Amino acid sequence: MIHLSHVLEHVVEPVEALTALRTHMSDRGRILVMVPNAGSGLSDLFGADWFQLDAPRHLWGLTPHSLELAMERAGFSVVKKIFNGAGHAIYESMRYALERSGSSHALPEPPNLDVLAGFEGLASYWNAQEAGDAMIMVGKVKE
Repeated sequence: MIHLSHVLEHVVEPVEALTALRTHMSDRGRILVMVPNAGSGLSDLFGADWFQLDAPRHLWGLTPHSLELAMERAGFSVVKKIFNGAGHAIYESMRYALERSGSSHALPEPPNLDVLAGFEGLASYWNAQEAGDAMIMVGKVKE
């Protein structure tokens, strides 16, 4: 098992990186790739204020389609997709948007845990719609 947690969006050549990792795997191996979902409801809603955008550190904005395509080009078949956005990303996106707008209604950092819990329902909804702001894809070596 190779596990990449919020790595691939920082890599200059994601397909080449995945291809290199595949050479270290057995035929029964699995790769788990977790990245922000640039095709998420939060990305659509907040645009440049989306918390997971994180430019310039994130070189790529991967969508479910582009991540699956990168994995396939690197020699993997995607066997599972999981969307796992969380309430804190909604809160942080709201905080960024308010700060950038110059609003006097800034949100505190760090947020109150009770407040964050209120955003978990929306995050769960987007995850169920495959539009959560973070995603995991599990791949296996193509036969």
